[in-house]
Amino acid sequence: MLLNRASELTSTKSEMPIQVPTSSVVSQQANIKTPSFPQIQSHTAAKMTDLQSYRTSSPALTPATTITSTDKPFAFPPHYSFPPFFTLQPNPLTLSSQLASWSSLILSYCRHNRIFQLSPVETFDTELFSNEAINRKLSIPDILTVLTYMSTKEGNSRVEWLGKPPGKSGAIGSDGGGGRCWIFWRRPEEWADLILRWVEEMGQRGVVLTMWELGEGDGTRGWDFHGMDEVLLQRSVQVLVKRGRAQVFGEMGAEGVKFF
Repeated sequence: MLLNRASELTSTKSEMPIQVPTSSVVSQQANIKTPSFPQIQSHTAAKMTDLQSYRTSSPALTPATTITSTDKPFAFPPHYSFPPFFTLQPNPLTLSSQLASWSSLILSYCRHNRIFQLSPVETFDTELFSNEAINRKLSIPDILTVLTYMSTKEGNSRVEWLGKPPGKSGAIGSDGGGGRCWIFWRRPEEWADLILRWVEEMGQRGVVLTMWELGEGDGTRGWDFHGMDEVLLQRSVQVLVKRGRAQVFGEMGAEGVKFF
């Protein structure tokens, strides 16, 4: 029987908000580099003078045990209101830091709203990429550049495409991916670590659970993996299977899992 300790979790585990570190801090738990958004270069001396005083730090993801989404609107960082942030800069050093800042913003936003998949075509006109207050938005080609960066080792492999990525114009291929991608504010192995932590703390070793109980049951309420994308949950459990810490059995759609 799955132990229902949602009330205990609620009283003993507090939500860990996303912290905004200084430029020297690195979020070690999620291994996400969060360099500050630098002085943005301009082609004219006048603009350069205006911009040299602009420095701000990017929000970092701090992995939390409890569900991080709230009813409060997402708090965008200061550079979200800075027009040049919405145009990828030509200078390589500036661009590298800008890509890291966009990556941090996307991960923080998706985590707050518990978004697991994203489509550039469907979201380029939403508040994540479009700031109506300053009449600026990130173009689809630039969104794709950011997401491509996030899919690399340099971007900490935080994006994985479902099929081939869309073309630079946003055109979607016929490979079944639909131009969508995973946004890994926790990678599968990080979800696996959190699930295993729940198993240990809740005394669930040797207990057989259904995937539904693990992802939707009352016993996991209050933990980040409660209510998560079903496919991502299965992938995360498979990580534990490969580690020899879990066994999955049963038919598709009615799988059971036993933890060791």
